[in-house]
Amino acid sequence: MTSVAADPSAAGPRIELARYHLSFLRIDEAMAELRMGLGWSPDNPVLLGLWGYAARSAALRPGEEELAGDLVGGLEAYRGKSADGWYWLAQALAASGRDARARAALGQAQRLAPEFGRAAYEARLRGVL
Repeated sequence: MTSVAADPSAAGPRIELARYHLSFLRIDEAMAELRMGLGWSPDNPVLLGLWGYAARSAALRPGEEELAGDLVGGLEAYRGKSADGWYWLAQALAASGRDARARAALGQAQRLAPEFGRAAYEARLRGVL
């Protein structure tokens, strides 16, 4: 696999590093990798999916409401053109109890990729494109 040092624009190493950091709940480090990767590949479905998944996971953990709010806010501000980003934003918003905004985000995901459903988004998050 290409390393971040060898090719800073490669999404694969950033994705793996973000997954690694997320597995240890190192959110700041994971977000740094995701933001760097999105700088090179702004609509990468896995990078956006991991960001939304991290926000959703934080929203579901007791005591992590502030972190979840920060992650959701960042993803909302990002406003990517990827259905994956909108889908996972919808999941994070729903987990945070923001149902109206979740429905709006899910609607945007469906407009961008009407052929995708939950299984497709989950497969894309795992990198099975």
